[in-house]
Amino acid sequence: MSSRRNVVLSSVAALALAVVILTAGSLAGILPTSQNVQVTNNMSNQGGNQGATTTTTAGGSPGGESPQPAQTGTLSILATDPPQVPSGVTSVYMTFDQVLLHPSGSSSQNGWIALNASATVDAISLIGVGQTIISARVPVGSYDGVELHLNSAMVTYNGSTFSVAPASNNYEATLAGVVQVSGSQGSAVMLDIQPLVLNVASTGGPAFVFNAALSAISLNASDVTPGMNSTGFRFDLSNLTWWGHFSSTVTSNITITGEQLTNSSFSVTVKNTGDTSQVLRMAILSIPSGPIANPPRSMPFYQLPTLSSSFSFAVQPDGTLQLLPSAEVSLNVTRFINPIFAQGGYTLAPGASVTLKYSGSINLLSISSSGLGYEITVVSDTTQTVAISGTMP
Repeated sequence: MSSRRNVVLSSVAALALAVVILTAGSLAGILPTSQNVQVTNNMSNQGGNQGATTTTTAGGSPGGESPQPAQTGTLSILATDPPQVPSGVTSVYMTFDQVLLHPSGSSSQNGWIALNASATVDAISLIGVGQTIISARVPVGSYDGVELHLNSAMVTYNGSTFSVAPASNNYEATLAGVVQVSGSQGSAVMLDIQPLVLNVASTGGPAFVFNAALSAISLNASDVTPGMNSTGFRFDLSNLTWWGHFSSTVTSNITITGEQLTNSSFSVTVKNTGDTSQVLRMAILSIPSGPIANPPRSMPFYQLPTLSSSFSFAVQPDGTLQLLPSAEVSLNVTRFINPIFAQGGYTLAPGASVTLKYSGSINLLSISSSGLGYEITVVSDTTQTVAISGTMP
């Protein structure tokens, strides 16, 4: 469909991460809404908040006759959000001010239909559940892609709310299965939004990096329930066959199969056990914030370490690791963090393994004492994995 990404699981490699340190603010709440649509010609030109919602008809009659209203049907946009966040983050609020649908058979840049809608969701509240965030009347037809426009993001950290300004606001995915909108019955699309939040500063003075991935699936008509056409409707995903199949096919599992740590070197071996290629972006060496887990903690909900009290490495295209200066990362995120997620990285194919290597001095005593356990976090575009092994030398 789109020349930018023709995959079900929309990677966020092209999303440059942004970070800001802002004072605590108030939160407006969760208010998912929607009504109508308009036809737009270029998805990439969609900006911030739109004006009054309007409905435009699809085409017109020849000879200057008045255009006929397009037949419409109800489409519900559902969402679930398994996030990865640092310790202390209890909410991740994302406000979307526009959703775009791509009609099947249209070119990659033309014919997108924009829903003039807005919705605010808390990613952490949607673990294991789905929620209708938008329900709208759209032109009858088939659609094969979706894009979200993120207006703002906020995190609640240790009881205070902080704004986070992403550098990119568009999240696109090709649907797993075309959604057919008809005038006789409702239809629905499920969005799997995967936010990633990293604290690149300290626990007392946080600075947050925000990233996200998006995948999407159209529901069969038999799986669409009457309640789904009401915004705010929530339902348990655990026993739904269609969701179990979809989530298993798009889950991007990376597993740490080995590691080695000395005062002059560090390596970690990673295997891609999922069904899609993964671009490995970072490796983080840190001290566990709590008791050592057995078996190791893993996704989908793992509290990520604070980078200022860890050793952080950028993964290079050749599999080597570049040590980041932790004291400078939070002061100049544009220089140190944004490029990690915007370019480079190591692409790991399904079933393949790689050993990421760093050679150079590591002052381990700066974060821990000899003999204590350590944990390793490997960050890809869409998932993280953790293994706890051995003790500090």
